[in-house]
Amino acid sequence: MLFLRFFIDIDSELARKTSLDFLASTRDEAGLTEDTEYDNHGQRIIEDETGLWSIIEGLCGYELQSETLAEAIAEVAEMTALPYGNIATQDWAIFYGEYVKRLVFCDGDAFRPDGVLHVHTA
Repeated sequence: MLFLRFFIDIDSELARKTSLDFLASTRDEAGLTEDTEYDNHGQRIIEDETGLWSIIEGLCGYELQSETLAEAIAEVAEMTALPYGNIATQDWAIFYGEYVKRLVFCDGDAFRPDGVLHVHTA
């Protein structure tokens, strides 16, 4: 399966194979007790100096309907309703991998990346 993902550091993201979703600044704000280890969606929680984060088992991206790289690049070029703005001005890549699940708390899908087929840098 092919996926679109906007990236900051593609090598570290491939190595990490997980994404983080900001949950809240404090456990009180999130309505969680000190011993709560998972969020309402069953995802593990980590805490650092910036707050609480849900660990998404996979990278966040968008599943593409295309079967070939050429089709995928054309499909991405037609995307207009993305939360990151104009696709031409963003760093993005087409990954191949395994579908994990539809994300319930934000737009997109989680996937386990096996590699990268195409990289676009703005």
